[in-house]
Amino acid sequence: MSQPLVLITGATGHLGFRTLVLLLQTTPYRARITIRKETQESKIRAAASIQPFLSRIEFAFVPDITLPNAYTEAIKGVQYVIHIASPVPTKPEHQTGGWNEIFHKPAVEGTLSILRAAASEEAVKTVVLTASVGVLEVPKGKDRAGPKDYAALPEDYENLPKDAGSTGMAYRTSKILAFQAAHDFVRENDVHYALVKIHPGYVTGPHELLESDSEFYTGSNEGAINAALGNLKPYAKPTSQVFLDDAAMAHVLALDPTKVKDGDDLVVMGNGGRSMSWDEVGKVAAKMYPKAAEKGLLKPVKGQQTVDMDCEVESTEAKLGMKFKGTEDMVRGLIKQYLEFHGHIAA
Repeated sequence: MSQPLVLITGATGHLGFRTLVLLLQTTPYRARITIRKETQESKIRAAASIQPFLSRIEFAFVPDITLPNAYTEAIKGVQYVIHIASPVPTKPEHQTGGWNEIFHKPAVEGTLSILRAAASEEAVKTVVLTASVGVLEVPKGKDRAGPKDYAALPEDYENLPKDAGSTGMAYRTSKILAFQAAHDFVRENDVHYALVKIHPGYVTGPHELLESDSEFYTGSNEGAINAALGNLKPYAKPTSQVFLDDAAMAHVLALDPTKVKDGDDLVVMGNGGRSMSWDEVGKVAAKMYPKAAEKGLLKPVKGQQTVDMDCEVESTEAKLGMKFKGTEDMVRGLIKQYLEFHGHIAA
């Protein structure tokens, strides 16, 4: 019990769960996992990758992350925090309220709740905050965004129509609002911990906790799956992609004060920081699994809409001592999982 305790939010999600696994695999740290539903504990405990580490995990029930004191109990005795929890894009027609209720407020209030809690617990050394490449933008005169090239809020974002095509912008706005709120909080309060921000691209990779076919299409794996299957979408998806394991490992390494420092922004994106079109992603998937393509299980088509933005990742790679992988690594495990999930041999 002498090993440091890491509080992880969002560990039932795609990126959060993989971050939990890599934390347990690569460090001696213990993990306290926040959950919104009691059933989520058994789901995590049953995962194959967690079995060797059951003695090093514990759970804290936090049903509403937007409450000011949401993490008051969960933070006690914690040395490090990895805050990944945030509302993610899903079908607007299945949600109540406007974008403020669905995305903006939960993202901001959840971020402020964890920062307040960390400020109240003297043992906390570092808070790692998951932001997004969506909070960055390419400055005029440059061809890619750097770690400190922060984006302004989209004009008239409060009146954005609630439809499928606007979901991505609403999500991006929520990340910008939460990011700005975090900056304001640490500037206005004399916090004792280091705040490190991670800006992952569009995370792609197999999701171990996936249970239904629909889950392939409700998270950031949607882009690669639709590209491989030839499902043309009427709206664009970001092409600033990153391999799941790279994004997760960056969160773990960000806890190391010999690698990062207070105020660091870490941009985590594959392909050397270059955007890869979804048409190209589909071609890569078919090339990697030629038999599946011959059978028509994979059938990429041209015309996938894209949102391109290149980023500078060399400084992050140097700090963390890792090289972010390319499209083949992003696609390989995900398409294999998709084919096997549907009863096909991944070949």
